[in-house]
Amino acid sequence: MIGKEPFNEIINFEINGIKCGYDGVFVWTINSEGKEDFIGSFEDIKLIEKTSHCAIFFSDCLNEYLAFDGKTFWNINKISYEIVPAHHEENMPQISEMWEQVRVFIDDEDIINKIGMEDDFHWGIESSCFLAQKDDYYGGKLLIGICGCTAEGDDDIVVDIDKSDNYISWKVYHDRNHDKSAIFIFDIDNYRKALTEAKSKITQKEENIYDWIFLLQYSKNELANRIKNNQCGV
Repeated sequence: MIGKEPFNEIINFEINGIKCGYDGVFVWTINSEGKEDFIGSFEDIKLIEKTSHCAIFFSDCLNEYLAFDGKTFWNINKISYEIVPAHHEENMPQISEMWEQVRVFIDDEDIINKIGMEDDFHWGIESSCFLAQKDDYYGGKLLIGICGCTAEGDDDIVVDIDKSDNYISWKVYHDRNHDKSAIFIFDIDNYRKALTEAKSKITQKEENIYDWIFLLQYSKNELANRIKNNQCGV
């Protein structure tokens, strides 16, 4: 054990296939030869919960929660979604339709751009696809980005999701390059709030579209009636 005397009982755990241990002060990993590699030390740290992707610690010294993936520590992430228009003509002039894409932001950074291959353009998923995956946001596999050609399965950005009692963890990777991946951890309240807000934005946009279609249809019918009754000066 690293250090002369353990601060507390030694607790061993495993994350992403990496054997780890801590004693309330020191955190270490155990390599294939059984040797301990020092990761970090804290005045008082306690393992709170664990998913398959990372462990969640609380540090009294820092008064904050920290995530640990067997290699590094980082602060709990924050997630949000943006529903923005997508126009194929920007990249594919032969396709001219407009649609709504959902893009994922983690700590205010567009994660689809971050994980996508260099020089490769990726769309967010279409809003109806976002809603259709509602049962997958709390476990399983999730699609969050598609190739610029809009063909799903060609060049996807995918998420493996796991959860504990109070946290949701994401392992985000490029479907054609699993080496390019990133792990994130979210407080479940922030996670639920972001999902609820995104669904509400989509629903509101759809209602606005339906209202516009209704008004357009009404206008056409009204114009037809006015022409029929010779009320348009024609």
